[in-house]
Amino acid sequence: MRALIPLLALSTLLGACAGPQTVSFPEREPLTDNELRRLPVYDGLTGARLTWDQAAQRAGGADAVLIGEMHSHPVGLPAAAVIFEDAINDHASYGVVSDSASQRVSKGALALEFFERDQQADIDAYLAGDIDQATFKHARGSSYPPGHERMLEFAKSVDMPVVAANAPRRFVRLARSEGYDHLRETLSAEELELLVIPEALDEGAYRDRFFGLMGGMSGHTADTESDEPDPVVLSFFRAQQVWDATMADAVANLVKFGRTPTFLVVGRFHTDHEGSTALRTKDALPMQSVITVTFANRDLGLLGLHPEDRGMADIVIYTGEDRR
Repeated sequence: MRALIPLLALSTLLGACAGPQTVSFPEREPLTDNELRRLPVYDGLTGARLTWDQAAQRAGGADAVLIGEMHSHPVGLPAAAVIFEDAINDHASYGVVSDSASQRVSKGALALEFFERDQQADIDAYLAGDIDQATFKHARGSSYPPGHERMLEFAKSVDMPVVAANAPRRFVRLARSEGYDHLRETLSAEELELLVIPEALDEGAYRDRFFGLMGGMSGHTADTESDEPDPVVLSFFRAQQVWDATMADAVANLVKFGRTPTFLVVGRFHTDHEGSTALRTKDALPMQSVITVTFANRDLGLLGLHPEDRGMADIVIYTGEDRR
């Protein structure tokens, strides 16, 4: 009999990559914005050292920017918020002054993994001023870390749309337990608008990394005689792919609507090393510039780009290890 506890751990880890979760953010002296701007930054493809400003300019000039974050990292989260703000502020072409000289209106957009599509009405109500900040934050609970709050508040300040990018968790669970055909056959047309069901599962390196990680955690491996993937791990990959496809669709729709740059804030597993969310976004936007930014919890940044991090993302920012 295969152990239950490792599978529960597997489920918990997957939950950490998408959708609301309960995480703790202990009190600590935060780094200032200028301290965050001194983090080591590299071109993830060439290994060349970049300044923070160069990275922000590159992000600001793209059509879509996928920020791969570590959800609870005390440095990575605020650093993601700073590069988002700096990228939007960098070029005047991305900030349009409205009739009121004090009101800037951004042409970009912000998409967030931690919000599911059926929560869009809550975001819209807050941005429109129909509910106050305290009510909005209370509804999010501990699944609304300070870095995400800062990004949403900045978006609000420049009249930027904020989009709930993820598929509702209840449908993702059904994708895992019942399969895609069950979703297509049982969900209403209105419910099907809340997610994207992939036509096919990804092959290649992303799938291999997922199966290696999840199989190692759960003790489930491929059948050595048939070389078939374990059905339990495959079911979790099926769920993962709904997240990937839905979030990529959210970004692509915003860019096609003229919202550039569109930023997606998402767990880095989905985007690192040509993760599925990144690949699906690029496939949907073949003529647009899509770049990835990742925050790596290594202390090696001052020594150059780590060999294992080459190709991980277009821009790699080292945050140091989380030693809480």
